[in-house]
Amino acid sequence: MGVQVITVERRLQLTERTCAVCGRTFEGWGRARFCSRTCQNRWDYAQHAEQRRAERRERCRRQKEQQQAASAAREGQQR
Repeated sequence: MGVQVITVERRLQLTERTCAVCGRTFEGWGRARFCSRTCQNRWDYAQHAEQRRAERRERCRRQKEQQQAASAAREGQQR
């Protein structure tokens, strides 16, 4: 039996890129923007930071209201 050799040519070539967060150069495919998952997470966090803060403030406000309502209900039962 003969050995069949298969060569594969990639359509996307590795190209030198610059990370959008830290500025480090790296070899990346196609539309790669970040040198690592850490930089990608940092960029995502920065893009959505205000939205996350607003959601957190709202959660905290609702939690305080629930605690106050529960406290008022306990006081009403004790009387």
